[in-house]
Amino acid sequence: MGENFSDASTREEFELRVREAKSGNSRAIDELSDIYVRGNLNSPYRKEAIAALTELAKKGIPRAIFQIGLYHSTGGRADSKAKALRCFIMADKLGDLDGTTNAGRCFYNGWGSEPDYERAVQYFRKGAEAGNPSCMESLAHCLYGGNGTKRDLAQAVEWTRKAAELGDAKAMNELGVFLINGEGVERDPRAAFDWFVKSYEEGCSKGAMDVFACYSEGVGTEQDSRKALEWLMKAVEGDCAEATHILAELYSNGSGVEQDERKAVELYAKAANLGFPPSMCELGMQYSIGDILERDPARALHWYRRAAQSGYNEAYAYLGVCSEEGDGVPQDFVKALACFNKAAEAGVGTAIFKMGLYYLEGRPGVPRDEDKGLACMKSLAEKGYQPAIEYLKKKKRGFFR
Repeated sequence: MGENFSDASTREEFELRVREAKSGNSRAIDELSDIYVRGNLNSPYRKEAIAALTELAKKGIPRAIFQIGLYHSTGGRADSKAKALRCFIMADKLGDLDGTTNAGRCFYNGWGSEPDYERAVQYFRKGAEAGNPSCMESLAHCLYGGNGTKRDLAQAVEWTRKAAELGDAKAMNELGVFLINGEGVERDPRAAFDWFVKSYEEGCSKGAMDVFACYSEGVGTEQDSRKALEWLMKAVEGDCAEATHILAELYSNGSGVEQDERKAVELYAKAANLGFPPSMCELGMQYSIGDILERDPARALHWYRRAAQSGYNEAYAYLGVCSEEGDGVPQDFVKALACFNKAAEAGVGTAIFKMGLYYLEGRPGVPRDEDKGLACMKSLAEKGYQPAIEYLKKKKRGFFR
C-alpha cells in the first residue's frame, strides 16, 4: 500500500494510514515504512511518513521502533548500522519478533557491532522458541555450523523442518538439501524434490535452481533436460546468481541452447552484479580479452578484486596474471607470485604451475628455488595436470638448463 502513495489523489488514504498507525496498527506502520524502506523515494509523503514513525517510536510503539531500525539499516552513514541495532534490540525487548530476528542477524554478521555468534544464537533461540520461522531457520544454520553454539545436526534438521512447515521458503529449501544428502535425516530424494518445488513456490529462487539440478541428474524425479532448462530459467528470473552463471555457461558452450557468446556475457554481468564471484572473474576476463566487450584492463581489475574480496581465492590467479603482464597495473613479479600463492591455496592448477615456473626459472625479484619449483610441478603431475607432466618430461631430457 505504501508504495502507492505517490500523488495528491491518495492524500486522504495516506492520512488514514497515519491515523491507523498512531492507534498502534502494525500493518499501517509497516505500510508507512514501505514508503522509504522499500522504494518510492520520490513520494511526496516520505518526510511525513518518517516523522510519523519517529513520533511513534519515541512513544515506545515496538513496531515503529523496528521500522525505524530498518530505516537506519538502509542508510549509508557510518553510524547507521549501530543505530539500527539499537532499535532492533529495543524492539525485541518490547516483544517485536522481527526485532529479535534482526538483532540476531546484526550480531551474526557484525552489523553495528563486532560479530558475536553467541549473542546471535541467544536472539535466534528466543525467537525460535516464540514461534518465529526466520529465527528457527537462523538457529538451525548456527546449529549446523557450530557457530555460537555446539554443533548439533539433529537439532539443525529439526528446527529447519519446523520453519519449513510454518512456511519459511529458505527453510523449505534447506530441508530439501538435508533430505537429498541424507544429512542428519534419512535420505529421501523424492521428498527433497517436493520441498525444492515448495520453496520456489513460496519465493525462494534457489528452490528452482535445485529443481533444475534434480531434473538434470534424475535425482528425486525422472531425468528431463527440457524441464531442467525451464526450471533453470525460473531461477534466473528470480535473480538466483548461481543459476544465472550456469545459464551463461550453457550459452557460452551452446549446451542445450543455441550458442550465443554475447548473451553469455550479459548473463555473466548479471550474475556478477548479483554477487557471484565466479561470474565476476568471467566478466573481468571479458574486459581483459576485449572480444565481446571493449577491452578495459581497469574494469577487469575491478571485477577480479571484487571476487577476491568476496573470499574467492581463485580470483588471485587472474590478479597474478595482471601483475605478471603489467596489464592495468605496473608489472611486478613479486606481487604476481604472492597472488599465485594465494590462488594455490584454493588448489588452482594454473597458479601452482606459475609458481613452479617462477621458482625453477626465476623472475625479476624472485630468486630461483629448484626444490620449491619441483615440489609445485610434482604435486600437479600427481594429479594429472598435463602442462606440469610435460614440463617435467622436458626437464628430465635436459631441455631446460
